[in-house]
Amino acid sequence: MEKKGLYPTVLEDLFNKRLELKARLAPLGKKKQQLGKMISSAKERGKKIPESLNLEYSSVCFDYDYWDSKQKALKVYMNTFYGEAGNSLSPIFLRELACGTTTAGKYNLNLVAEFVSRKGFGIKYGDTDSLYLTCPDSCYEKCDLAYNDGKGEISKLEYWTEMVKITMNVMKKLRDQVNAYLRIKSETSYLKMAYEE
Repeated sequence: MEKKGLYPTVLEDLFNKRLELKARLAPLGKKKQQLGKMISSAKERGKKIPESLNLEYSSVCFDYDYWDSKQKALKVYMNTFYGEAGNSLSPIFLRELACGTTTAGKYNLNLVAEFVSRKGFGIKYGDTDSLYLTCPDSCYEKCDLAYNDGKGEISKLEYWTEMVKITMNVMKKLRDQVNAYLRIKSETSYLKMAYEE
């Protein structure tokens, strides 16, 4: 087995630590959302919110923000580590590595852009590591018919609520398809598309 160098070893370790932190975030995010809905619902009905609920919500928000800031700090650290590879004054300067990383990123982003375009998704914006997509209009046909410009069987609020649900479900499925495609193209599971709502 070939021994890994410093750069891949450090980045792999940081990546794995970030995954651990994100795993802690997932249940906290769900709890935060659940408690937030309970509080909003009580406020809308004019009910008094129990102090215990406010305290629990505050505690969950604090924990969520704590772990989220740690994982974001690791992301910044990873990006800085890569950036130092392109800094000629840095002890870890390696132009080929910086250029290779940038070139590979651009190549893979173009692969994803072509893949999603072939599936009918629109690209509203893209930069060095992100694509902002729109779903094909066909995803919303049933919803559009039910709303019928305000003359249909659902209200405007129901229409937009349904549109958001459809978008989130379609994008999650697309994320899984893109990740399967990237696994085939890159022959590794390290390269992934993250869907952020």
